[in-house]
Amino acid sequence: MDFSTALGAVTAKYPRFIIPVLKLEQREAIAFLLGGHNVLGILPTGFGKSLIMYLLPFCKMRALMKHQCATLKKQGIPCACILPMEEMSEEEKRDILNGHLKVVWSSPEALLDASLSWRRLCTTLSARVSLLAFDKAHCITHWGEEFRPDFARVGELRSLVCPSTRTLILTATMSADMRDRVFSLLHLPGKQVKIITKQPDRPNIFLSLVPDVRREDMPEWLHDHAALITAKGSETPKAIIYCRTIPMTVQVWGFLMETLGNSAFRGGARSQANQLVAMFHSRISVGTEERLIRGFSDGSIRCMVATIAFGLGIDVPDVRHVFLFGMPSNAVDTWQMIGRAGRDGALADACICPRYQGQVEASFKDLLSRCKSGEERCLRRALIRSVSVDKSGDSTSERCCSVSESHK
Repeated sequence: MDFSTALGAVTAKYPRFIIPVLKLEQREAIAFLLGGHNVLGILPTGFGKSLIMYLLPFCKMRALMKHQCATLKKQGIPCACILPMEEMSEEEKRDILNGHLKVVWSSPEALLDASLSWRRLCTTLSARVSLLAFDKAHCITHWGEEFRPDFARVGELRSLVCPSTRTLILTATMSADMRDRVFSLLHLPGKQVKIITKQPDRPNIFLSLVPDVRREDMPEWLHDHAALITAKGSETPKAIIYCRTIPMTVQVWGFLMETLGNSAFRGGARSQANQLVAMFHSRISVGTEERLIRGFSDGSIRCMVATIAFGLGIDVPDVRHVFLFGMPSNAVDTWQMIGRAGRDGALADACICPRYQGQVEASFKDLLSRCKSGEERCLRRALIRSVSVDKSGDSTSERCCSVSESHK
């Protein structure tokens, strides 16, 4: 089936599924997949990678998988998430077991757990699986060491489906070393993969690197943002404040709540439904995750204080400010968090406020040190070199970064 015929078949069968004008790289990826090739797509955050996916995209959290699944269902596409049995309806279980779905989301832990029936399901339905899609593929190397070791076993999934099943690998950030490691873990020879890359620069986002603060102090920008929420209330531009640890997340959220008082709630009415500032991390319940993602997406929540748990899979287009409070552990996580801003293409800002806490990759610590000392004259260019195999060209942004502006 050629590209045009395939798209025509999709729109004819699922008329509510609106396919936008596809970018060149999206068309190339889909065409390669239709041609029977494996594909690695290294494309910018907010680019539209999810549109390429078809079956089994790996996401970080159940709440995010449910959110993406609900979005696709509204467009008439039969889909479901593989979750713990108690969280699934009988209809969802039956549809998955009978192979009636077009898209299924899951995690490596669920599919590789020998105590669950889903691994046997892969073998049973192997002939029907046309594509294995690994979204946020940089997590395969980042998480497959100690944090979530099943990510290092994702190659086993390819042994559970037909050899002809195509593999799609998607991420916004991947160095050459990471690419080779992912190919190795997936038991996928690089020569069997069509690689599509686009420089990950997001020129609509202005990058700032601000001075460190003492551990007991809160930075000036946090006081300024509290004042903005007080002044604007429910009209405050959406913001995400990323913190390195859960204790720091709780501390920053507590500072904002104490500083804002009644201004932390819409109309000053203290209730969960009126909260303008919320907190998100890996230890909150699934129900709370879903409520917070829904609230931030629909705009009732204007400021989210979070760990990187609120990063992967979050596609809220109108985030205007992203703050990174605390030293990110590496350049890849930094770029992923920055990429939550300005996904609608409008101007946005991202501010990095280092506070040395926890383990930090030496190369990333050195990168920020060079930017502070003036040895590195552009923060944006330095980050792009660290996170991408495509290092061609300079940024097209007129609002580049605070480091480059200091050298003008």
